[in-house]
Amino acid sequence: MIEYKGYLILGTALMIHPNSSDWRAVGIVCSKTPEGLILEIELAGGPVFTTKGAAEKHGLELCHAWIGEKINLDQVPPRSNVSSSAIVRNPV
Repeated sequence: MIEYKGYLILGTALMIHPNSSDWRAVGIVCSKTPEGLILEIELAGGPVFTTKGAAEKHGLELCHAWIGEKINLDQVPPRSNVSSSAIVRNPV
């Protein structure tokens, strides 16, 4: 596992079948608690590759993408609960 933007991430590969040379990319994102426990918070499955190394590399890319999306969502200001149709405009 490596640290990336405050998370621990792992790109790994799962063999599709014992008789196959194909590997599925998997990205695992973990977070460390104040007590020192490591909690898995995201497991992202990806496409199939013909080499284990390519699948592992793509697994890390899945982790980077998930963290990037989470950081972007955390920075979005909350939306107002008032819809535009509920706004009353004074007639001129």
